[in-house]
Parts: sequence; C-alpha cells; structure tokens
Amino acid sequence: MEKDKLGIIFSYANAGLGHLRVTDALADGMPLGFPSLVINPQDKGIRMLHRIGSTWPILRGLTEWFQNGLPAEFFTKVYKSYLRRSSNDAKVTLEISIKNWRPKPEKILVVCTHFGLAHGLAWAKNEIEKEENLKIFLVVQVTDDSPQYIWYVEGADIIFVPSQKTKDELITYGKQKNLAPVNFVVNPYPVSKTLGINLTKDEYLGKQNQLDPAKKDKIHFSIPIPGAAVGTEFKERLISELSTYSPRFVFHIITREAPYTRKFIKSMSGLENVEVVSSKVDREVVDDYENLFKKQIISLEVTKPSEQAFKAIFSPETRGGVIMLFSRPVGRQEYDNLDFLIRHKLIPEDGEQKKLFELAQRKEIITDELRYIFSFWRGLRLPDDPAAAANFIYWCFKEKIFQKMLVIEDLRIPAGFEEELGSEGVARFWTKTFEILNL
Repeated sequence: MEKDKLGIIFSYANAGLGHLRVTDALADGMPLGFPSLVINPQDKGIRMLHRIGSTWPILRGLTEWFQNGLPAEFFTKVYKSYLRRSSNDAKVTLEISIKNWRPKPEKILVVCTHFGLAHGLAWAKNEIEKEENLKIFLVVQVTDDSPQYIWYVEGADIIFVPSQKTKDELITYGKQKNLAPVNFVVNPYPVSKTLGINLTKDEYLGKQNQLDPAKKDKIHFSIPIPGAAVGTEFKERLISELSTYSPRFVFHIITREAPYTRKFIKSMSGLENVEVVSSKVDREVVDDYENLFKKQIISLEVTKPSEQAFKAIFSPETRGGVIMLFSRPVGRQEYDNLDFLIRHKLIPEDGEQKKLFELAQRKEIITDELRYIFSFWRGLRLPDDPAAAANFIYWCFKEKIFQKMLVIEDLRIPAGFEEELGSEGVARFWTKTFEILNL
C-alpha cells in the first residue's frame, strides 16, 4: 500500500508498564514509511486504581476474585457497559488524531494494547468512518496469555493472542454469550526487537562466565520494578541477603520515580553493588530498561510473571535471553502467564519446582545427570520468603544449575507450538496484520 494512504495509531493505558512495553515493541517493528503516532487516551486515574488493586492485600484479593468465573462475567458486563457509554471519548480522541494528519490517510490502522479504548473505538468506528470518509481497522494485542472475557472486543478486525488455549477459551465464551464473531490470531508474544538481538561469541561467553562458580566475573541481575511498585520490600531484602553470599552479585534496578518508590530508591542508591536508574516518565522507564540490555550483559532477572515473563521464549544467545527468576504472581493474568511457561516446558512444573526448593533447603549436591534437565528451562520460581529466595538463588548458582540453563541443548519448537514460540513475534504481527486486512 502507498505510504501516505495508511496511517497507524498505537494506543496504550497507564495500567502498569506492560501495555507501554508491548506498544513500543510493535511501534519499533512497524513497517517503515507509514505515518504513525502513539496516544495514551485513558483516564489518568487508572494508574492509581491499578496500583491499589495490585498492592493492597484486600483489594488485590477482590481484584483476583473478579477475574474468574461468574464474578468475571459480571465485571465484564458492567465494564463494557461503562465503556460503551463513554465511547464518545474514544471517538473524540481518534478524531483529533486524524485531523492533525496532513495529508489525511485513506485508511487508519489502530493498534490497541489495552481493552479500554478498543471497546470504545469498536462502538464508535463506523460513525467516525462516515464523518471522516475513511476506513478504520482495529487490531487488539492481548498483553498476557490470559483469556479474560474483557479482551473479547466485538468489532475488532483482529485480536492477537499468545496461545491457542487463550484463543479457544475466548471463542467459546463468545459463542456462549452470542457475541459477534471476532478473528482471533495466535502469534508469538511481541517482545522488543532490541532484546532479541544476538550476542557476539565473546558476549555470550561473558554471560556464561558470569554464572560459572569457578570464575570471578561479576554476575549482573536486572531488577525491573513494575509500574505499581509491587514487591519492592521483597526485592530490597533479597538484594540484602544475596549480597552476603557473594561480592560477585551486581544489581541493576530500573524503576519509576514516584512518591511510593522514593523510600526504596533512597535505600537502594546507597549500596555499592546496586545501580539505580529512575525516571518520572513511563516511556523513559521503558527506554532505561532497554538501554540497560544494550550496554550491559545481563544473565539473571528477578521479576513478577507479568509481560516480562515472555522473555523466556528468547534463546540465551540473545541480549534479552536471561534466566528469569519469578517472584509471587499478582492477579490472575500472572498465574496464567506461568501456566503458559509450564505448558511450553520453559519453567519447571509445580512438583519439580517444589522438589528444587527442598533440594536447595537441604543444600544437596546436584549430579551431572540431573543437571542435564535444567538446560531445557529458561526460568525458575522463587520462594515467597526473601531469605529462602536468596538461599535458593545461591544454591542454583553454586550447583551450576544456572550455568547449565545457559547452554543450548535443544531449541526445536515442540509440535503444535509453532505459532506460540519464537523471538519474531513483532515481525509476524505485522506480516499477519497486512495479509489478513489486505493492506
């Protein structure tokens, strides 16, 4: 298609940093030459709601309750009704964006990484098309492998999901509720192309040396703090505990600068083996994280199983192919993300993980035969207690489990998972979008 006849608009929400990370990944991998812009039309109050719903125990429990079964159906019905009543906001936002374009494209492709604007736009797009005399396509990217009903956006032209399981469950839900059919497309999760860049031979060797107990190389952890700043106390205590085990551990903290992170930033900034990079602007926080991987070889990351979990699909030979160490999930979507990793054998099953915790607690010595199993995993879960988590991490390091996880034994994608795994999620997103929409 001629470059000036198609405009591309990306929309995300302030509900954590994940929606922005996915938006940036898709925008960075967009076919060159098309006019584009990124908008963030959501109510700023959504940040506060996301934070208190993630950090306050009672509200967190209530949030998770509303994400399953009949409560989820009730929530979806009420929230969709609200979004429909406020669809004029989506209409105005999009119209303002379109009017600022010169020349005005004949077609607009809107890519939403949050269901809020997606629902509003789906109800308003026919009216906008008539008023503006153009064609609008709506593409939605689901940002977790979680088949929550609110992601069923009637009127969307394509909804991309990370797995066949999520696709099947959403289609089943739509049929049960007699919703208009939607084209669900399975595609590998779109992770930043920067993180998917291959390491040089020397860089890859350096990553392996980091996790070799016989070497003296510094071991670099990335510690991204989520937008809601969940788990800062856990990470602060974990860093303190790990620092007593070895002077080789170095921690790189990337966080948003806000009133609720100020104390954490101050505490961490005074430590010799900790680098803290913070910003008041979400986009800069996301950029800071990617810049860390550009300048430093990272071997380990401690994070919640949010959208960050999908770095586990990367090969260890890539910049973002780090060993993922997952703290306790928050919200149904993070439990679903762990399930994705377990199904694809990227992390241990529950029984295997429990066995590892027991071995670490007893400080068992691992045999080479048992260590072979670890080469197929790309991540592990951590105990909830920071002291136990530090002991587990150091045991995995000392017993060469981490070192073995960086050795590529078999990267063949299992049969049936070809559309769910791989580091080319962004490129495939655009190829499929243009083919399906005939652009």
